[in-house]
Amino acid sequence: MLIDLTIKPNEIKGGETRRARVYSNKYLPYTAAYIGEYTYCTGMQINNGVQFEADSNRIYYNLQIGKYNSLGRDLQFIFARNHDYKNISTGAVQLMLEENNIEIKGSSSFNNKGEIIIQNDVWIGDNVTIMPGTIIRNGAVIAKNSHVVSDVPAYAIVGGNPAKLIGYRFSPKWINQLQKISWWDWGKEKIIRNAVYFTDDVETFCNVFYEDASQKFQEYAGRREVKEDVYFTFVDYYENYSIFSKVLEEFLDVNMTDTNKKLLLFIQEDDRVGRMEAGLHHDLDEIVKAINEDPMISCSVEIVKGSKTEAKECFLNCSHFITTRTYDTVYFSCLADQLGMEVISGVDTVIQFKKTNNMRKPS
Repeated sequence: MLIDLTIKPNEIKGGETRRARVYSNKYLPYTAAYIGEYTYCTGMQINNGVQFEADSNRIYYNLQIGKYNSLGRDLQFIFARNHDYKNISTGAVQLMLEENNIEIKGSSSFNNKGEIIIQNDVWIGDNVTIMPGTIIRNGAVIAKNSHVVSDVPAYAIVGGNPAKLIGYRFSPKWINQLQKISWWDWGKEKIIRNAVYFTDDVETFCNVFYEDASQKFQEYAGRREVKEDVYFTFVDYYENYSIFSKVLEEFLDVNMTDTNKKLLLFIQEDDRVGRMEAGLHHDLDEIVKAINEDPMISCSVEIVKGSKTEAKECFLNCSHFITTRTYDTVYFSCLADQLGMEVISGVDTVIQFKKTNNMRKPS
């Protein structure tokens, strides 16, 4: 399925997150992408597979775009187009068998990556293709005609096919300070009040704003205390084809016998999506209670409910962030980078729980 999307400059106003929805006769309405304020795109195409299916009532792709991004024309975001080249056939045989109603379940653990995250203040030139499983971090620049196949560091300049590092916009010192300042989270009014500094040099900008931002971050990060291996994920209950139940299932499959593993399910309740329906809420409470009382299960699961501010506090006690199809993914991916937390895609066909723990002290 191919989804075309264009967003005019200033179309998404301050404080808004655009939820680009897809409507069809075959599926319930679902979110094609979440897009942050003042991001614009001359023309993008989301390509989510030759035979897009809501497999087991789930959608295995997740496009998240943050704030103040400048995106060119003829962009391609590719999902679910990987083929297992270690199979006997690279894919066409499987399509033929499906057409003839023949289902073959093998033992392959092949992972089809399903997520692209573009953080904030990113500039992407025309005719760029971005492959799944990539995070393009704050302030990055992607040259025209590039093919992006791996993560792009903050404030990096990359280009080519495949895209390779050309250089950085600023020195490591200024990049670190800009990350702490995170001006894209200020809000429209504060940016307008300080507009003069946005045309000044990076040293002047950081000298004005870094000290206060650093102090606030250190006050926040100083409360960080991780006593066990905790995985944080949002319950995307407001999405048709939500993914949080898959995260829960696979977490238990992988970590059932590990007493040091914990999954924190955060239910975010605010005006953007309303309150969780009591029936679903009750069902999830009962499921988690049964898991924690099962003598055969050594890992644990916890439900926490609250605001974005309360989610930030819970985040301090976690070592991994598992993404779901939710509207604050970009914000918390940036926060995870600052805290040294691992970001794991929850929308891959096989969630990569067994990565190396990337926990480190915030700089």
